Amino acid sequence: MKIRAFFFAIYMCIFVLNVWLITLLVGVFFNIFPSLK
Repeated sequence: MKIRAFFFAIYMCIFVLNVWLITLLVGVFFNIFPSLK
């Protein structure tokens, strides 16, 4: 049971990091793209 909770915590950390990275990339893309037009 402890191992399952441990893996769940790791999975949640990875998920949060992925969401944060995607949000950051989208923000950078929309900041750079209008200036390229």
